[in-house]
Amino acid sequence: AREIIQAKGSDFILKEDDPLAITLSKSSLPKTVGYLDKNPVPYQQILSRDGHAVVLEFQDYLQVVYTHEKEEEAYVRSAMLFGSRKPTYQTSVISLRSKRVILDETGSITEPLDIQFEGYWGWEKVGDMLPLDYQIGSEYH
Repeated sequence: AREIIQAKGSDFILKEDDPLAITLSKSSLPKTVGYLDKNPVPYQQILSRDGHAVVLEFQDYLQVVYTHEKEEEAYVRSAMLFGSRKPTYQTSVISLRSKRVILDETGSITEPLDIQFEGYWGWEKVGDMLPLDYQIGSEYH
């Protein structure tokens, strides 16, 4: 088998088929494999009912593209470190931190820390939140 040197300026030499050499050769590879399946996901595949509640369940990440409104200029500016671009459709990524996320009959997430929003919804979320018991005309100070 061919020999390879793993460290510059070192006498450390491994054979190409050595398990350590194979592992070290993979160390520069990305830690995740990214792919995007652009096929629409049927709601029945990720949502189910549990009494009056709705259960959200999926693996990995879910990308949501809202095509009825463009991104706000402030979001585009905050997302671009260098250069600029025109606003596009609002794109968000959702990931679950638990196996299932429960939404009550009002659509509120019963355990908010069980879900993570990134992208547009992650940026917009906090500024647009209202108290769960908010009523139009009520006085919150």
